[in-house]
Amino acid sequence: MSIEWYQWSGQSFREAGEESRLILLFLGAFWDPATRAVDEKVFSSPKIAKLANEEYIPIRVDLDQRPDIYDRYSTEGWPCMAVLTPRGAPIWVSNTFGDAELLEMLSQLNYAYRERKEAVDQEIEERERKNGVERRKVYQLTCQVNDEIFRKTVRGIMVSFDMDHMGFGDAPKYPHAASLRVLAHAFACVGGADLEENLAGGLQPLQALFDSKEGGFYRFARKKDWSSPMTAKICEENAELIQICLDGGKLLDEPTLRELANATIEWAISNLWDARVARFAGSQAAGEFGSPPPVDPVQFTSGSAAMASAFLQSSVDLDRPDCAKIALQCLDGLWAEGFDSEKGMCSQFAPGPVFAGLARSQISMLGALLDTYEYTGKDVYLERAGTLLSFCRERFWSDEERGILDRLPRADEIGEGMQPRKNLHENALIAESAVRWACLTGKDDLGFPKQVLEAFPDFEGNYGHYTSHYALAADLWLRPATEIDLFDPTDAWKRAALYPFLSRKMLRYHAGEGKPHARVRKGKDFEQLVHSPEELAGLLTGL
Repeated sequence: MSIEWYQWSGQSFREAGEESRLILLFLGAFWDPATRAVDEKVFSSPKIAKLANEEYIPIRVDLDQRPDIYDRYSTEGWPCMAVLTPRGAPIWVSNTFGDAELLEMLSQLNYAYRERKEAVDQEIEERERKNGVERRKVYQLTCQVNDEIFRKTVRGIMVSFDMDHMGFGDAPKYPHAASLRVLAHAFACVGGADLEENLAGGLQPLQALFDSKEGGFYRFARKKDWSSPMTAKICEENAELIQICLDGGKLLDEPTLRELANATIEWAISNLWDARVARFAGSQAAGEFGSPPPVDPVQFTSGSAAMASAFLQSSVDLDRPDCAKIALQCLDGLWAEGFDSEKGMCSQFAPGPVFAGLARSQISMLGALLDTYEYTGKDVYLERAGTLLSFCRERFWSDEERGILDRLPRADEIGEGMQPRKNLHENALIAESAVRWACLTGKDDLGFPKQVLEAFPDFEGNYGHYTSHYALAADLWLRPATEIDLFDPTDAWKRAALYPFLSRKMLRYHAGEGKPHARVRKGKDFEQLVHSPEELAGLLTGL
């Protein structure tokens, strides 16, 4: 006997309500060896399968496909199991379970709920109501957007630096790509031995997470000395690490980082890229699954868009035109097959487009479209970005939550816990993209990103890794970018503008001006005309 899993849907919850059965929710991942171990050692038990099928409504969710569900119910990682009421309220959540312990817990919870159903439902409903009230109170607070956000975030990241083993924090050790991006921007702006030490020390362990045989970066290391890596490889995470390796390689003059980026590009082409559909697979499973490990058949919009952006940067930084060809095929295909004017960007292709209404899919694609405009100079990408930004503002914005929600509201919402809500990461990214779009189009529309950034409380002592994206967006909104206007540029002009690392850089294109040239501006006090690609590269490197 095996567990007969249901889909996460309104129908599944209605059936649970009609039959007064609890929900058994399991959150796992395609790439995760611990998920497979639970399948083989726990769910294979005939007693557990019988109990789950007869007394519960068992629902299985892939955390990559529904990150909004994972965010609400997982407490300390994956895989995660939860017992929910028919309205989706958690009664019990755990990340550790053996077959005997799970059987006993499920039996006890089922018995208790059947004996005290009305009282339990009332208690949980009141708890959910109070949680909702408290959450909405927090989101009525306002943060003053100033330089302190970036400064405190940098300090919080540096405080967690591991002087003995490099990287940040204790085990398990993650690469923290967004935090490395913050340090890179800070070091580019002000320099300093401490920032250089933290940036170099944060980038150094990437060598330990790199698969020297097959290529690509592992997810994390289980031990604080960066040993015992968890060997799954995630498309979106590898895209972020490619870009920080390229940026770090330029800032620190470290060729090893460029080599890691190039090798990861090769791994992505060989293992994730599907030329037949022009998209990247979402992940490659851990080594415990066999050799070579299987690749997720599902292709996610967020992962493909992020990898396309990394490929565009690689085409310039590594002088690889093949990367640009792949990136443009990917992004054009995502838009043609995955965008719907009423639904926005689809969340995944499995194999056709699946529209889950997730904000992360819109926001990842938005950033990639802006990157593509700055790479190609083609207005169509800027127009698509404007369409997607307007869609997010119209459909995902909530006056009550004062922010961008993580997914579109649905008619069959399941309880207070599953109501759409905002999170810091996605709101920070859309604020950053909104600033970029306003600058690239020349439209004075900075009120929206300010509104997004202000609608979070002061994080007080919690600035650091958690606020990395927020700090970058706030810094971009506060400080003038280096604006580069290219007039009738050749490829040499584009490369001269794209290659140098600047913490805040906007690249615009103009046609019909005659001889190629450029204008560089920074704030109100600096403006200079440039008449050769070499002069432009030198000027930007100096800035």
